[in-house]
Amino acid sequence: MTPTTGWLICYFIFLHFCDLLDCTAWTLSETKGVSNYHNSVIFNKGGGRCQSLELNMTRGVDSKRTKIKRPRLIVFDLDGCLWRPEMYELLYFSGGRGAPFTQDKQNPEILRTQGNEPVKLLGNVRDVMFELKTESSWKGTRVGISSRTDQPTWARELLRKFTVTRPDHSPFAISEVFTEKFCILEASSKVGHFERIVKQHGDGLKMNQILFFDNEYGNCQQIANLGVTVVYCPKGVTTEAWEKAKKNFPVSNGKVIECR
Repeated sequence: MTPTTGWLICYFIFLHFCDLLDCTAWTLSETKGVSNYHNSVIFNKGGGRCQSLELNMTRGVDSKRTKIKRPRLIVFDLDGCLWRPEMYELLYFSGGRGAPFTQDKQNPEILRTQGNEPVKLLGNVRDVMFELKTESSWKGTRVGISSRTDQPTWARELLRKFTVTRPDHSPFAISEVFTEKFCILEASSKVGHFERIVKQHGDGLKMNQILFFDNEYGNCQQIANLGVTVVYCPKGVTTEAWEKAKKNFPVSNGKVIECR
């Protein structure tokens, strides 16, 4: 082999190597704060029949994304959980002077009974309802009610008249967040409520796919024993109760998430 031939061979090898480098695409993706390098090398560029090889090199940790689990159904109690006073208090201790409810003239977030008694949403109910209605992460979740209220007609009126208002969003009634066929307002067993709700869902819903909020511990224990994730919230649905629920879901071992 002459020196000239040797140089030519080296030159062609060098050109081929450059061609491969030309066809190498590096992309950087962030997964939970960890850099993953994906190297896609395309061979036979320009030959019309390209093959690709993808190499996934993760530095130090598993590259799988952590998927946030969402319940398929969220169920709320009403009296003492979403609002106060409870309907039985208006019925028996306020002379039955409940509905029709009217908006307070000074504070539109408060409703007033016929006897001018204020009815208020508890905790951070409006924030929770806004999140459920507007955030895409809840798109696959339905919202229902399990309430043994003494006055279901009054309760439904409150659902229609309590509104959520935000500067960047049109006002809506909290009733719009709920799906009617998953709403049971009657003075019967809450275990029975949940059995009916699961049956009415009709899409393979399981108890361990449900999240429930209630302010009475006895109810919480009964429903937790069904496999439902249950939050005890005697102060209503507060930010603490809501965030604890999201963080711990699912809890299907009969234990109750407590927010005292």
